Amino acid sequence: TSLPFLHAVWAGISSYFLSFSVLYPKYRLSLYFLAIFIPATLHGLYDTLGWSILGLILTVMSVILLMSYLKQGINYQSKLSK
Repeated sequence: TSLPFLHAVWAGISSYFLSFSVLYPKYRLSLYFLAIFIPATLHGLYDTLGWSILGLILTVMSVILLMSYLKQGINYQSKLSK
């Protein structure tokens, strides 16, 4: 039951950067790269580490990463709009 939740977290991270790419076309390619690279890396590491304590740490880290992105969204918007 945790895998659908993890996939939703990774999709949320990807969607976060994709939404910024729509708002700031100047940085579109970089944000596209981040939208694919970060969730794909987290997913690949989870597939590799799987059912170990490192997999659990990666799971918690993924959730914290999404929460910190969402919390810092205003700061990122002000930096990208300059």
